[in-house]
Amino acid sequence: MANAIEVKNLFKSFKADSGHDSVIGKAVDFVLSKQRFFAVNNVSFNVRRGEIFSLLGLNGAGKTVTLSIIATLMLPDKGKVKVNGINALTNPDKVRKQLNVMFAGKLMYPKLTLKENLEFFAKMYGLKGKHLSKRVNDLINEMDLEKKSNTKFEDLS
Repeated sequence: MANAIEVKNLFKSFKADSGHDSVIGKAVDFVLSKQRFFAVNNVSFNVRRGEIFSLLGLNGAGKTVTLSIIATLMLPDKGKVKVNGINALTNPDKVRKQLNVMFAGKLMYPKLTLKENLEFFAKMYGLKGKHLSKRVNDLINEMDLEKKSNTKFEDLS
């Protein structure tokens, strides 16, 4: 069976600062080298089509960074990523059309309404015009949120 996701020798580092030591603690063995904090250090894996896959790790282990790279929201320092055979680094627009990603936490813009947030993310995925409006309205109706669609996200529970 073909791979849906291929990640090979993925690296992502950030400028190290003094705050990392207190946040990470001694429970996680991260690599600090030349004032760089390696959030992802030589990660490789494949996910076959139809396979259920889980990425587990301690807080700060690089799970979100890895998924952000796969979703083309962040570039790696080194490594290769393919989604359904498409190179995520050279064809990010094509890869985004293959994925639906929602990270845990507050990722919506609090000052925008529910509908405005949906429209914003739909535009990021290349939807336009009538197709965008129809898709947003269909989602709002499907979730029975018509009465809340013009409510600012920060005011939703």
